[in-house]
Amino acid sequence: MGQSKIFVEEEANRYFERNHFKRTFVIDYLISQLPRRSLSHFDVAEFGIGGGQNLMLLKNYARSCHGYDASSDGIACFEKFAQSSPERELYYAKQVNLCEAFTTPIQYDLILYGFFAYYVTDDELAKVKLNLLQALKPTGLLFVYDFLSREYTVRPDSRNPSLQVYKRPFSFWTSHLAEFDLLDFRLFDNDKIIEYKYRDEQSTIDVDVPEDDSQWNFGALFRRRLSNNPK
Repeated sequence: MGQSKIFVEEEANRYFERNHFKRTFVIDYLISQLPRRSLSHFDVAEFGIGGGQNLMLLKNYARSCHGYDASSDGIACFEKFAQSSPERELYYAKQVNLCEAFTTPIQYDLILYGFFAYYVTDDELAKVKLNLLQALKPTGLLFVYDFLSREYTVRPDSRNPSLQVYKRPFSFWTSHLAEFDLLDFRLFDNDKIIEYKYRDEQSTIDVDVPEDDSQWNFGALFRRRLSNNPK
C-alpha cells in the first residue's frame, strides 16, 4: 500500500485531531505580502486544510475559498464553518487523496500547499502536481509551506511507524516546480511559529533562525509561467 493511502486510512483524522486548533503564522505572512486589491478578486484553494483555519482567515480577503483534504473530520469541520456563514456559497470542501487524480469545480488564482508535503513521497508529490496544474489558472500563484533542510532526509514518523517523513532542501522545490517562477521566499524557525504572530512587524526577517536545520520551515510563493502552460 502506498504512503498516501496509509495516511488516508490510518493517520488523516488523527492528524486533524492533533492540529485542528492551530493556525499557521505563515498564512499571516502571505497575506501581508499580497496586494489586498488583488487578493479580493482571488479564488483560493488549499490542498491539505487541516482544521480550515487558514481558509477561515483568507475568507476575510479572498473572493472564494475551497478546501481539499484527506481527513473526513477536517472536511466536516470546514463545512460546518461554511454553513454558518451568510456567504456559504463561496465555500467548498472535498475529501480527496491529494496524491490521486481529483477534479475541482473551478480553476484558482492561488493554491496553498497546506503543510502536507513532508508526509508525501517524491513520486506521490509529482501526482499532487498534476492535480495542481489542472486546478491552477494559467498564471496562477502557488504558496508552499513545509519543513526545510540542507540535505534530503527521510525518517520514520514518530507517531506511525508505517509512514515516512520527508525533509527536503529548497533546490528540490525549484526543480520540482520547474513550470513556476519564484516570487518570494522566507525561512522560519518552527519553534517560533506562535511568537511570530505577535511581532509588531510580521514581515521582518528573523535573523536569529538557528544554524541547526532540524526546526526550519519555509514559505515560498511561486507564479506559474505562461510559456510552460499547455496550449
